[in-house]
Amino acid sequence: MTDINLLLFTLNAIAFAAVFMFTFVAAIFLHELGHLLVLRKHSKKARVHFNKVKGKLKITAGKEADYLQLTPKELNKVYIGGIFLGLVPVCLFTLVSGWGLILIIVYLAGCNSDFKKLNKLI
Repeated sequence: MTDINLLLFTLNAIAFAAVFMFTFVAAIFLHELGHLLVLRKHSKKARVHFNKVKGKLKITAGKEADYLQLTPKELNKVYIGGIFLGLVPVCLFTLVSGWGLILIIVYLAGCNSDFKKLNKLI
């Protein structure tokens, strides 16, 4: 392998890793935005909160009081809205690269708490 090939391979690998991480961060942000957009219909004071839990940054849409006033049908819409809006950048990345399938699995694993909450509502 020549130096030019090695340089191009390295630059492509770095660019791919950056796009992969950017897509994942965008999915997380849009996931919470999806929750917030549906939640805002019922609770006008709902906002995105950035909390530090055990040294890690946790992003949440609304506070517990915003969710307590919702009916099970409205809660269902809030959880589904977040999951589907977060899937948009992940699916677009999957159209471009087969590695997006790994990103879909990681994203859906991250949505596990929402799936558990949806399961309790059904």
